Amino acid sequence: MTHDHDMLKRPTVIVGTVHVAVAVLYWVVLGVTIVHDFGPDKWGWFWQSVPTELLRTRAAESLWYLHGQPPLWNLLGALLIKLFGSLHMQALHIGLGAAIACFCVQIVGRATRSPGVAR
Repeated sequence: MTHDHDMLKRPTVIVGTVHVAVAVLYWVVLGVTIVHDFGPDKWGWFWQSVPTELLRTRAAESLWYLHGQPPLWNLLGALLIKLFGSLHMQALHIGLGAAIACFCVQIVGRATRSPGVAR
């Protein structure tokens, strides 16, 4: 039994894009943010994370020598910190929200076998 999931690509991209646009709009225009005052090191506050300053300045060395900690999680942190600077947690939450919205479109579209329901 084959399914044509190509019909879900467009609604998925639209929903993900709308989520990012609305999140950025709320953030820039209305000042809604997930940033909380955890101190100067927002990334390193979480479990088993390399401190932010080390990920910013010596990411490869830190990942190599602290391989006992989750390397992919810290690699994600290093990439986000390099790309977005102090806004890395905001970017992570906007991206995860968009991914969840896209997954919801896929689940509804596949469960009902109707891309119209996912719109």
